[in-house]
Amino acid sequence: MDILHTVAGLWDTTGGPAASVPDICGALADRGHRVTLLTGAGHLADSVRNVSSRVVVKTVPLGPYWLGNYSVEFGRLCAEEVRRAEVVHTHGVWLHPNWVSGAWAKKSGKLFLISPRGMLEPWALRRSRCRKRLAWHVGGRAFLHSAGLIHATSPEEAKNVRHMGLTSPIAVVPNGVDLDRTFSRIRVAEMRDGVASPPPAVVFIGRIHPKKGLDLLLDAWGECRAIRAGARLLLAGYGERSHVRWLENRLAGSRDDSVEFLGPVTGEKKLEMLVGSLALVLPSLSENYGMVVAEALACGTPVITTTGTPWKVLRDEGCGWWVRPEVEELSGALKELFGMGHQERTRKGEAGRLVVEREHSLVRSAEMIERAYLWALGKGNRPPWIDTCELS
Repeated sequence: MDILHTVAGLWDTTGGPAASVPDICGALADRGHRVTLLTGAGHLADSVRNVSSRVVVKTVPLGPYWLGNYSVEFGRLCAEEVRRAEVVHTHGVWLHPNWVSGAWAKKSGKLFLISPRGMLEPWALRRSRCRKRLAWHVGGRAFLHSAGLIHATSPEEAKNVRHMGLTSPIAVVPNGVDLDRTFSRIRVAEMRDGVASPPPAVVFIGRIHPKKGLDLLLDAWGECRAIRAGARLLLAGYGERSHVRWLENRLAGSRDDSVEFLGPVTGEKKLEMLVGSLALVLPSLSENYGMVVAEALACGTPVITTTGTPWKVLRDEGCGWWVRPEVEELSGALKELFGMGHQERTRKGEAGRLVVEREHSLVRSAEMIERAYLWALGKGNRPPWIDTCELS
């Protein structure tokens, strides 16, 4: 197949899609498809550069975010690429690169898919509500209903898509973790063996953003002061300047030298942090997936996250904690973590690795997406992960 993926931006500051979108493009290319990735120009994330030898990556300048990244040049190049493609797959909902991809796909009669990437989650819809309501009536409703197939990364995201009144088939396919290259067992084991013995650390890696629940985490960390036994809390990530300033002021006011903000951490440094930590904590109020959770589990690192994320499997499989986004619940999970011995933490980590190998590998996700494409093109039977039920 000739497949076109479009997305507004894949910069380091983009968050999860900066890793998950290039990864699925690369995995589809590995399966023998011709894949083109059209995105905004700028400082591209490492993951984009890493797949550039297998995927045709094209970039064009975009307009400002407050204008929906409107770009005449993106629309022109998108029209050219759509004519060649058999499948057009856009990532995102509210921006001009998404809408123009849908418009050209419809005009050309091509199969069109939308991955909302969390933008239809209730928490996200409450942010900038008036602007999104206007966008919905101006063109958002027609854009979303034009999809021949919608890709959700979890059953919870699929449910929220249905709550929007959308009746297109939904393929529920998780983001995949590259277990052959980045997170191979051998590589992770070698990194773990090579890690020195610094003071034990709990890590947060993600956007510095209100929805990530960092205020809850910092309060919960304070509740554990008596039993931390020298452990550190390391916070890493990008964020808008106002959010970063809030975090820096909060840490300066607390005078707790066990907490450190490292700023952006990517690539090998990020992997080293995950491998060498006691646990990853993602205290988010809302996530459609939470890529860093799968990455931590692939490293054999237990995870503490909240019911605002689709990671109930942590509790079910004994590889972490899935608690309400409340200070008391988070502090309780941290206290349990600090009360564990090395062997018990290791068992939790191994259980997490097995979950990723079974359900969240990049190879499996690419196969699922491929079969969804083929079904939507009328070239195969409906896979069980595609929901065709209309909203009741």
